[in-house]
Amino acid sequence: MKVAFRSGCSQQGIVLLTVLWILVLLAVMVGQFCYSMRTELNVTRNLRDETVGYYLARAGINLATLKVIDGISGDIYLPDGTDGEEGSVWRINQEISPIPFGGGRIQVKIDNESGKININEADVLLLQMLFKSFGIPGDQEATIVESILDWRDMDNFHRNYGAENDYYQNLPQPYASNNGPFRSIEELLLVKGVTRELWQMGLGRMVTVQSDLVENTLIMGSTPEDEEKRKININAAPPEVLRCFPGMTKEILQAITEYRRERDFETKNQFRRLVGDLMFQKILPYISVRNSSYYTIRATGLPEGTQVRSTVEALVRLDSRKGTVRVINWVDYIDPGRGEAVADGV
Repeated sequence: MKVAFRSGCSQQGIVLLTVLWILVLLAVMVGQFCYSMRTELNVTRNLRDETVGYYLARAGINLATLKVIDGISGDIYLPDGTDGEEGSVWRINQEISPIPFGGGRIQVKIDNESGKININEADVLLLQMLFKSFGIPGDQEATIVESILDWRDMDNFHRNYGAENDYYQNLPQPYASNNGPFRSIEELLLVKGVTRELWQMGLGRMVTVQSDLVENTLIMGSTPEDEEKRKININAAPPEVLRCFPGMTKEILQAITEYRRERDFETKNQFRRLVGDLMFQKILPYISVRNSSYYTIRATGLPEGTQVRSTVEALVRLDSRKGTVRVINWVDYIDPGRGEAVADGV
């Protein structure tokens, strides 16, 4: 009887342990299932919010494009159902208040490309002014400036510090010198002396390749109007470009920024009165107050009830005579924080 009793206890203990292990295993499986479902739910929710944000951003691009076609002059956008007090004032080169739209909000910024330095047209002095602002050594500055000039000219004779095909063909991953105008600002990264570090410091935000000048200007000769198109629009210049100007100080930069928040400079004399005669004379050869026909429109969709946002950027060209816009480049930023982008040239 004792042996039978002990055997029964042992069997009961084994059954109990087995049941406990099964319960533990089931608990782990249920926990893992709940975690997986929660993860799937979050992924689905984020995907939904990103999609909503993306199409809000596209709506922002379309809305801004219409404003560019109509001509922006301090127009006020009034969403449906408002009394006019919460409207967003539309201005080029300035932040526009978030716009209620379709179950969310849209943040839009319209910049004119005339405020950037055109690397296809900038002369030696303007290029030197640009790269001097990065505080790089003089020999690197000279290398970059002369290599840019060599890259866009049509011959294979390099300048003292420049580079042509003989240099680029001997690189570990060889490629040819362009011997023509830059087709994109990213092409600068192929030029001798230009580094990723300079790009990350803001070089890409300071330059453009878009121009209103006709292709045969160099052959036919430049008119005074053409020379004005080559200059930097002080109404559209980002802070990085303004800092390039000789004699620029933090105080003057702040004064320009505050002035532009309220209004544009309609004449160069208005700018002169703000910065003073001394600085004005230094930068007069480089500045204008006219917009080009190229605009960069950046729109961010902000769905309600989430921190997820999606940003779209488009470079467009306005044909004011026809009242039409052509998309030059389109970039989708799904996560601006990570800087990931998918670009489609049009």
